[in-house]
Amino acid sequence: MFSIGQKRFGQSLKVLSWIGPVMRDTREGRFDKVRVEMKKLLLNGTCAAGLSVFLLLSLFAVKPAHADSIVSLASVGTAADAGQSNSNGATIAIAPNAAWASALPGSSWVSFAMTGNVSAPGFFVVANGTLVSFFDVFNVSGTPTGGSLDVLADDSAAVYLNGVLLMTEGAAAGNTYATCSDVGIGCLVSTVINLPASVLQSGSNTLQFDVVQRDGVSFGLDYAGSVIDPSSVPESGVALLMTLGLVSIGGASLFRKPGRPIFLPKEPTSDPVDRGAFGNSFSNSGSVDALSTELDEFEIRRRAFFS
Repeated sequence: MFSIGQKRFGQSLKVLSWIGPVMRDTREGRFDKVRVEMKKLLLNGTCAAGLSVFLLLSLFAVKPAHADSIVSLASVGTAADAGQSNSNGATIAIAPNAAWASALPGSSWVSFAMTGNVSAPGFFVVANGTLVSFFDVFNVSGTPTGGSLDVLADDSAAVYLNGVLLMTEGAAAGNTYATCSDVGIGCLVSTVINLPASVLQSGSNTLQFDVVQRDGVSFGLDYAGSVIDPSSVPESGVALLMTLGLVSIGGASLFRKPGRPIFLPKEPTSDPVDRGAFGNSFSNSGSVDALSTELDEFEIRRRAFFS
């Protein structure tokens, strides 16, 4: 009895020792290695062999799940984000002009000086024809698949991503500039700009906003958006399901009778076949002995495989 207990304990340790490497390979997307380990678990013949088959087939049939990371973008000023600056120096958050749209979620109206609310202390009028470039340098750890950006500006702005022009300044012809530009990017309704994957890059990226003053009085910029950064890591639900399955397999091996895989039948309690024609040379006890021999051979092959 003690030797049987030792055998069960040793087999369980071997099965449980595979769980860590299998989960690590799963998290890192090495599914070919996971399939090999699952085959080993199946060959080990634990009483959870059916569960092993289910998980093995699932790995072949289901593609790796991905969890997308989101890189958030928003005008907040240099003090809150060191990656933001402008051609005149530091970018600052400003009180907006009362006629402007509210700042986009998570952002603030920004400028190089107090150029928004005409009643704010230190306000001054930016001369017509002035162009100030605002920059936002951000990092994407993986390979970005795209993104989008909402932009507001007074009077208008041109937008670049990594030096590629995405949207031009609102045309001056026929533009009244009643509050800000009537066309293109203005200050009343945000303009949505697509950030194409072909222009985004892994690592450092730079957004540039060339904000212009065409017809007084206030001057400012506001934007918010995001970039999608996918990663090859299985979602937490998939990893949890595999963990529970593997732990079940390891635990089930504690209760398996050594030398008997689940997929072989138990000894028959009665002989359903009339063996009289064979001269009773093959008795019930003989069938049990034959089955035991088959089990011993299977155990030898199994031990050879895992030695």
